[in-house]
Amino acid sequence: MERFLIKIKSASTVLFSTPEFNHSIPSVLKSVIDWVSCPVFRSPLFNKPCGILSSSVSSVGGARAQTHLKNVLLSTLNRLYPAVDYLLPDAHEKFNSEGQLIDTEALNRLQNYVDGLIIWAEKIES
Repeated sequence: MERFLIKIKSASTVLFSTPEFNHSIPSVLKSVIDWVSCPVFRSPLFNKPCGILSSSVSSVGGARAQTHLKNVLLSTLNRLYPAVDYLLPDAHEKFNSEGQLIDTEALNRLQNYVDGLIIWAEKIES
């Protein structure tokens, strides 16, 4: 856990990516955030620019998981990227057998999200 904390602390931005399980985030993600976020004002997530990606085999693309993750992240006092959510619906159809995202439209949206996150994070840090 110590190495993980160091990596988050040294990162300029943190990008969370989550699948949706039973309309929420996986318990392991919630547990990691809980461990990393204490104590809150000395946490490596405190004031850290963060973004969220989600996916689901359903047509909503993990929207419910994102809502839950946003609520969890509010308690870490990070700086959440104020952008349109990146949702990947029907994720089981969007990757090849090597795990590469092959849906061109989804890939373009992902690139736009990441590019915007980087630009935004650089602006708020300067």
